[in-house]
Amino acid sequence: MITGLARVNPRRVFALTGTSAFDQALSALSNFVITLAVVRGGGPEALGHYSVAFAVYLIVLGVSRALVSEPLLAARREEDQVRDGLSASLTAVLAIAVVSGVGVGGYGLLMGQPALVAVAVALPITLVQDVLRYQAFWLRRPNVAVLLDGGWVLGAILTWPILATHSSATTAVLCWAGASMLGTALAIPALRPRLAGPEATREWWHCKARRLAGPMAVESIVYGVSAQAVIFLVAAVLGAGDLGVLRAGQVYFMPVAMALAGCASVAIPHLAQGGVQIRSGIIALLAAGMSLFALISSLVVIAAEPLLHTVLYASAVEVPRLLLVPLAAQVVLAACSSAFVIAVKVRQSGRDLVVARLFSAGVGLVVLFPATMYGGVQGAAWALALHALLHVIYLGSRTLRPSGQETRSPDLQK
Repeated sequence: MITGLARVNPRRVFALTGTSAFDQALSALSNFVITLAVVRGGGPEALGHYSVAFAVYLIVLGVSRALVSEPLLAARREEDQVRDGLSASLTAVLAIAVVSGVGVGGYGLLMGQPALVAVAVALPITLVQDVLRYQAFWLRRPNVAVLLDGGWVLGAILTWPILATHSSATTAVLCWAGASMLGTALAIPALRPRLAGPEATREWWHCKARRLAGPMAVESIVYGVSAQAVIFLVAAVLGAGDLGVLRAGQVYFMPVAMALAGCASVAIPHLAQGGVQIRSGIIALLAAGMSLFALISSLVVIAAEPLLHTVLYASAVEVPRLLLVPLAAQVVLAACSSAFVIAVKVRQSGRDLVVARLFSAGVGLVVLFPATMYGGVQGAAWALALHALLHVIYLGSRTLRPSGQETRSPDLQK
């Protein structure tokens, strides 16, 4: 059971969840629009090159979220310290963006890769937009997040004519980042962001974020590196074209991931602010419910694949129907692990996230190479499903413990 359940307003929770899920859809849709424009204009090979550049951005994004945004979301919201938390988190993310941008841009210049230089330019713009989204969820104002991502989608749509004629990875990254500026501009009046001084930023991070940030940063780096390793390995073994086919198949299931992320963005701050303790039975029910939702949604996607292919890709890329089976399995397993991740973050037990990621990524990457070499795109997809299964097994074993073994962070017992 969950303590403090009587204080929960089901109608408000459903409203927040619905708005958050809608925002997650908009958040993914901005990249989805760019992805479609790239594949329509340049085919699967262009999509493969764009995916490689985008993977670098995702690594930095993961570090930024781990060090600042995710700890902010799971932190207690004390009314007299809200403004300090908002300004300090924004300043910290901007510093991460600048430092990372210098590194990525310098590497891109040295290696003659203009797409990475474009990623460096995009980092301050897009990471600021991302932390503002997290601030909106922390404040339980997902409608502001909708403004941020709705503007981004609109900006992405406006760049479609450019990408239709210039479908390079560099152009795609710059158009995608430029589009985010429209969303940020729309949300500025609502959030009124401001920067904090170095000392205030350091003090906030040390008091409010450090406990969860360290383990999450390690977990994010492992996840980002392993995800990039998957992309580079598949591209090296099969070529950019087959990598594009794999990514095109994953795009079908993006709406399911959006809905699941919407649930997490509501559940984590709600449970953290209320000081509640999630017991094993509730975690099991949450995991079962999210998995069932993902299973039903994935079956719908598979059944509707011919229509989706016509609408999304036309004749630009062919996605084998059998490829959707391991991709659907991966989605269902990821939904299950999402419930466990929610519990881990609320309990502030970040070490479990690190060990789970190391275990699943280590074994998964070892299996991925021979699976891709001998099984092609299908083999790669099944290896990714195994990766997700290992993640579920470890986190499940850690979170579904008898109630007597459950622990809570001292911060959550105040």
